[in-house]
Amino acid sequence: MALFLVGTRFQATMSLAIIQYENIESFHLMLVGRPADQVRCQDNALDELIGLATATTRVSFREEPARAARALLVLAMYELFADRKVFTAAITNPAIMYVFRVLPFLECCTFDEGQYNIRNTSPLANERKANRHWLTRLLFWRGILDYSRNRTVRHYSAFEPSLNLFAERAVQVQINWETLLSKDDLALSSRSIKSVFALPCIPDLNLSLPEKDRLLSVARTCDIAIRHPRDPSLELANAVSLSSPAEGFLASLARLRPVLVLHYGSTIAYTLSGFSNIELVDISVEK
Repeated sequence: MALFLVGTRFQATMSLAIIQYENIESFHLMLVGRPADQVRCQDNALDELIGLATATTRVSFREEPARAARALLVLAMYELFADRKVFTAAITNPAIMYVFRVLPFLECCTFDEGQYNIRNTSPLANERKANRHWLTRLLFWRGILDYSRNRTVRHYSAFEPSLNLFAERAVQVQINWETLLSKDDLALSSRSIKSVFALPCIPDLNLSLPEKDRLLSVARTCDIAIRHPRDPSLELANAVSLSSPAEGFLASLARLRPVLVLHYGSTIAYTLSGFSNIELVDISVEK
C-alpha cells in the first residue's frame, strides 16, 4: 500500500492523477500542513482523495512537528514491508527528506506542487543558499533539492517534463480537470462569463504597493476574479472562491463560449495552454 503526503489542493489533484496513471488500488493518505484536528474542508479534489484512501492520517508539521515526524517515520517504516513507495511534493522539506535519508530502501516518488516546479521561475533554485539547521547542512551538504533530485525514482508532472526542475526524471500525467468540478462551481460556470482573473496568492509574491494596486485594478475589470486557495480572504467585489481546481471551472466555461483568462505568472499558462476557446494573458510580463 503506497503512502501519499498531501497538503494542498494542487497536490490532491496531482495525487488523483498519479493514482489513475499507475492504477494504484490502495494507499494510505497523510494530510500534512493542516491542523491535526481539521475536518474535511470545502475542497472537491481533496474530498475525493480522502474518499479513495484506505486510511487517512492528519498531522501538522507546523503546529506539532515532533508528532508529525514520528507519525511519518512509523508509516514510512511500514512501507518497507509493503509497497515501499512514498509520494510527496515536499522536495525541500527537511523533516520529510530525513525519512528517505534514514530509510534508503524506500522509493521516493515526487510530484508537482505548482509554480515551484517550473525550472525557469522556481524559487527553489537557490535553496542551497538558505541558512538551515546544522543537522540539515550536515545530512544534505549539497542542498536538499539536489538530494531529493538524486533520490527521486520518478517525478510526476502536470507540465511538459522539459519545464520541470526534475526534467530528467519527470513524466507528464494527464488531468481531467472537469471531472473535479463541484456542482456549485459547475452552476457558476453556466453564467455568462467572458473574462476571468485567476488571482495569485498575493502574500507569497512580495509585491510593491503600486504593483499590487495594478494587479487588483486589472482584476476588477473582469467579470469574476477567482481567489487563490491559499488567499481565500482577499476582498474584491467580483471575487469568488471555488471548491474545485480553477482549471476545471475555466475548461467548463470554455465549452460554452470563448473566455479571456488573465493571470499573474500562474501555472495555468501551462495547464490550460492546449485548451481551445481560452485566451491566456499573463499581466506579470506586461510593461
